[in-house]
Amino acid sequence: RARTLSSLRAALGWYRERLGLAFAQAPDGALQVSLRKVDPRDAERSWRLVVRVDQDRAYQVSDCVPVLPNLPALSAALGASRDFGAFVRGVRREARQLVAREMEA
Repeated sequence: RARTLSSLRAALGWYRERLGLAFAQAPDGALQVSLRKVDPRDAERSWRLVVRVDQDRAYQVSDCVPVLPNLPALSAALGASRDFGAFVRGVRREARQLVAREMEA
């Protein structure tokens, strides 16, 4: 068990260092997800959102800053698939697309 925990911590450290991905517990017990290293103009720019699991074990996604236009579709896909990794990858992809549109303007 200690080895598994150590491996998980190492993986989280790698994701935080390389991708700017971090997880924290919000005051109400929800999961706060933070993404950085998305915008090549400002690697510290971050996207934050909160994920809760309700009493019916359904995911609730809220408080996304900055707003990602496709977040409702990503949230629906998370609810259907329960694939949290795919959800986080989708959020990152959407953030990158938002940055690309900003850079074109």
